[in-house]
Amino acid sequence: MEGGRAMKDLTSLVNEFQDWALFDGKYSVSTIKRDSRKIRELSNSFNILAPTQEEVREYFIAKLRDGAKRQSLNVTRKAIVKWVRFLNEKHGVAIDIVLPKLKEPRTAIGWIPTDAEVRNIIHQADIQRNRECASRDGAIMRILFSGGLRIGEVARMDLNDLRENGIFVHSEKGEAETIVGLSDDAMNAIKKYIQFYRRPTDPKALFTSESGRMDSEYMRQHISRIGKTACKDFHPHSARHWIATALLTGREDEGIVPIDIRFVQTHLRHASLASTQVYTHVDPEMNAKRVRERLNKFFLEARLKSGPVNPNPLKRVRRGSNPRPMD
Repeated sequence: MEGGRAMKDLTSLVNEFQDWALFDGKYSVSTIKRDSRKIRELSNSFNILAPTQEEVREYFIAKLRDGAKRQSLNVTRKAIVKWVRFLNEKHGVAIDIVLPKLKEPRTAIGWIPTDAEVRNIIHQADIQRNRECASRDGAIMRILFSGGLRIGEVARMDLNDLRENGIFVHSEKGEAETIVGLSDDAMNAIKKYIQFYRRPTDPKALFTSESGRMDSEYMRQHISRIGKTACKDFHPHSARHWIATALLTGREDEGIVPIDIRFVQTHLRHASLASTQVYTHVDPEMNAKRVRERLNKFFLEARLKSGPVNPNPLKRVRRGSNPRPMD
């Protein structure tokens, strides 16, 4: 009986937590769904209705011993922090839990597709037999790889968000809303989809299905499945990793110069430059190669401009005398 009542209380609190996170915390819908799942999972490990520092500490230690990834545990940590804040603010409790962030390697970005893999992934979306799906999914793939958007941001896009050179983005993570530039290929794919294949089941939504606006979770699963037919490691967020590294490194063989990191930060809508700098540490060997080439070029130009170097600077020629000819 007590267990059933506790579960009922938890269900009620989680629903209340979702409302608080959406309207007070202003978190994205996908983040709220993920955090709610975490809270329910954690209820199987300790008393989530009144968690203690020691219980949470033991939980994290046990997970680390079992080999859990620090990135995954940091997601859990954020969910607990929000949950505790919710309980303290909305229910007048005084839960005091300190959860330090688990440090991760700066290069822990995961898989980044090559240019050839990106082309193959987009091609897989384009060659679907259903022309409506091919047009819609091809446009979505191009937005992901060209604009670096998150799936939730793509799902929330409206028809009136389209601009001449890109699209207006409603950020999923509370960042500044802005216009993100897209390639001509992406813009043409979007326009073709709207003109010939978009279902008018939602008057505002850009990407629609039979029942209206495409759900972000369905879009994530659907796009992931298509991408994995080309590359088994594909996930929608890897497109964001690719565009970041592509812009920062450039393509020397194609004459594409790297873009200043500040422009890349704006394109990805990172609130902190540190978030963008992670992508500069993906390939230390490439960084070292580029720095070496740049320094060699600088010092070579400096030497040429300064003229030939006197091989014997200590030997001076007396004024009014001619230097002795060399034998």
